[in-house]
Amino acid sequence: MNDSGVLTYLLQQSQKHLQFGTWQINSSMDNFFISDELSAMFHLDKSQSYSIEVLGEVIYEDDLNAILELFEKAASLGAPFDSTFRSELNGELKYFSIFTDVEYKDGKVSFLYGFIQDISEYAIEEEKREKLLQLTEDYIIISQTNLKGEITYASQAFANICGYSKSELIGNMHNIIRHPDMQSDVFKELWETISSGNTWEGEVKNLKKDGGYYWVYSYITPLKNHKDKIIGYQSVRQDITDKKYIEKISITDGLTLLYNRRHFNTVLAKEINYSRRTNDRLIFAMLDIDNFKKYNDTYGHQKGDSVLVDVAHALVNSFKRSHDMVFRLGGEEFGILFSLKDGDDIFSLVDKARQNIQDLNIAHKLNGAGVITASFGVIEIKSDYTKKVEEEMKLAYKEADQFLYEAKARGRNIVCVKPD
Repeated sequence: MNDSGVLTYLLQQSQKHLQFGTWQINSSMDNFFISDELSAMFHLDKSQSYSIEVLGEVIYEDDLNAILELFEKAASLGAPFDSTFRSELNGELKYFSIFTDVEYKDGKVSFLYGFIQDISEYAIEEEKREKLLQLTEDYIIISQTNLKGEITYASQAFANICGYSKSELIGNMHNIIRHPDMQSDVFKELWETISSGNTWEGEVKNLKKDGGYYWVYSYITPLKNHKDKIIGYQSVRQDITDKKYIEKISITDGLTLLYNRRHFNTVLAKEINYSRRTNDRLIFAMLDIDNFKKYNDTYGHQKGDSVLVDVAHALVNSFKRSHDMVFRLGGEEFGILFSLKDGDDIFSLVDKARQNIQDLNIAHKLNGAGVITASFGVIEIKSDYTKKVEEEMKLAYKEADQFLYEAKARGRNIVCVKPD
């Protein structure tokens, strides 16, 4: 086999294995030569002569006019091109790449030549990838930041949920969505975790542009370069706003919007365990609105409900620290859980709440003060490792109730604190 034969053989093998075929057409574009591989690819009769229009109708689906324009430009102006098109062959959608170049003779275009390659496998995978990326962009809440915390990427889903446009987010600091309700300890733990190269996950309450909020479960991971050096961080989030809303309903008193008795039992167990580990002073205050039955009988239950709401607001405004928790335990009975440092005065803090309730100045002619008041029983829950948590909970409730009873026995509208 001579050199020319070797080259022809190699070209044939290349066309076979790389799934492409060669073609050639004269400058008037009325005589198309196609290789055996190309005729087999498109099921064409190689013995026939094809014009560009006839061949186009056979192999092109919806890009015919655009491809014809490229051919005409190449023939008239000598402008080579490469492009892609698709065609349905035997009921299967296929994708092809077409390349053309121009051959000149006496300064004029003599003929066009090139090849067409089947790129279906690559194109279909690329199409799937693009669809997946678009789904990710539209439905997955993702953001990336640099080491300074500046947002370098934000998905459309992220923009949609927080109310900012992507242009407003990118280049801004990530704390633009930090909600004031989130404790600084959470973010301290978060940054310590991810800056050490680990993944942090947890629930985060974020701030919307309009002042609203949403909840997400976040997975935050470091982004590293080829040298395994951290260059930024990526956060993938799941919207759990509805879940948190349902949770809130289940633990919230419908009238006062305080935590309910069910949540009190859950929280009390956790706080006792926490105080055992930290030796914090855990305080439980129980209060009861004085002569509330008489108020309902005199002013009506609708007015009574209004009093419960107002007292709830007074308690929340009295206990504003992030770890303070106020509960409606049932009827006109409320509870407060909070922690104190050594040396802090329990009585002064609780008596301020008692005074705030009296200062509501809600008329109650059958109560001693002439207005709505409340009596308080207060204890410090001191951990007893000989008891189970459930036993400590029952004892704490019983003791607080005893001191509340004492406050009422001593004339109401006072605070009785269990002595150390």
